[in-house]
Amino acid sequence: QLTANDWYRLHRALTVAMQTQSDVASLPPLPDEDGLDALRESLDLRAFFLAAPRESLCRRIDDRCDTMLMAGLLEEVTEQLQKRALLPSSPAGRAIGYRQALEYLLRPSFMPTDTEALASFVEGFAAASRRYAAQQTKWFRNEPL
Repeated sequence: QLTANDWYRLHRALTVAMQTQSDVASLPPLPDEDGLDALRESLDLRAFFLAAPRESLCRRIDDRCDTMLMAGLLEEVTEQLQKRALLPSSPAGRAIGYRQALEYLLRPSFMPTDTEALASFVEGFAAASRRYAAQQTKWFRNEPL
């Protein structure tokens, strides 16, 4: 079921419709040549979700963001930009970390010595990562186990 704000799936559905002259739901199901569908149905699969306390999770996320920056995230994004291999509109360019790095590097008043802008980028990167973790936690909480 598509929602109005699910641009990725809407784009895919429109692409399929234009190429096949039919909607995705009316296409025949893919054959289960390897038998995985039958195997999945025969198994009792259960999911478990382990959640860390929010404060320690946020601290680990912040540490991970710092590690990524120290390992060269900005240099990697700069290199990809120079090769024209990374666009802000691409799926990778919209990913957490890359999106914030692109916004930082491509801002009109870019100055490498602007420590306030760098601090804002680092905080935005960590905040986006924490928001994503919170969204995942909410999603898993609502899943029947």
